[in-house]
Amino acid sequence: MFHRNKRVQWSSNQKEPPWKMPKKCAERMKEEICPVFKNTIVYLTGGFRTVGAVVDAVQRNTTQVIGLGRPITAEPDLPKKILNGVFPSAVKNEFNQNEMEKTIMASCSQIEQMGRKSVKTAGGSLMDQISDFTDGGLVAKYDKAVVEFMIELKKDLFSCFKFTSFRGIFFCDGLALYEMAASRTEHGKTS
Repeated sequence: MFHRNKRVQWSSNQKEPPWKMPKKCAERMKEEICPVFKNTIVYLTGGFRTVGAVVDAVQRNTTQVIGLGRPITAEPDLPKKILNGVFPSAVKNEFNQNEMEKTIMASCSQIEQMGRKSVKTAGGSLMDQISDFTDGGLVAKYDKAVVEFMIELKKDLFSCFKFTSFRGIFFCDGLALYEMAASRTEHGKTS
């Protein structure tokens, strides 16, 4: 008989992971949701930034696997640092954490930067060429460059999709919204 492990990924996409919810919600999750996954390997992602939250989730048997996603694009060796007790938490970048699309784009940029050289070619440095978004000045430059890129992308895409693709119009409208949000941020009108 062939046995396959069942797996489920649960992404909270919250600043506070689900086990940090008010006690009533956490109890409900443990009583009603967790038993459904008793024969399943649960992967939890989203919201993990501290060693305490990771340890708590594993000790409560809420999960068997932790996904660190965006934090490890800033620190590729973060899991090793956590396991060795070197770091109590992930570094905090200077992006507005309510603007998830920006943090995702920044993480994608860091992944691209990691791929430019091997660790050997970089002299053993995992951080070689990876942008340090804990620097507010660099974040401001990055935001400006992203807005300029999006404006150009919108021009290119809108000329291609204007009359041929309904989906393209929605995509370009999304870029326009991003552009407007960036403009409000530049003028001190954050929402």
